[in-house]
Amino acid sequence: MEATNGSNLVDLNCCDFQIHMHELSLQKMTKDVASFIGNKLARYKEVDLDSKGKVWGSSICIRVAINITKPFKCALKIPTMIGDNDLVTFTYGKLPNFRYLCGCLGHLAR
Repeated sequence: MEATNGSNLVDLNCCDFQIHMHELSLQKMTKDVASFIGNKLARYKEVDLDSKGKVWGSSICIRVAINITKPFKCALKIPTMIGDNDLVTFTYGKLPNFRYLCGCLGHLAR
């Protein structure tokens, strides 16, 4: 669904979210890996870096534009250089009424 404001179109199906990616090894905590995973999830926008352009901490924080009409992913397998896959888990920042079991917004488990 799109709303029009004069000649400008606004996509009402997408919303920007902050996502924390967990379970990454230190060598994979880079801007390139964050961009790769962010584009697999949704439309990647940016990654939080320190003043030296490095990612620090136990998780990488990225911003993406997500289509909110589809279920959100709580994990994703990414390929490694040796041919197997790593499982990366996600937590979403500031999500009201989100249920990780089905990945949908708007209701809680009862």
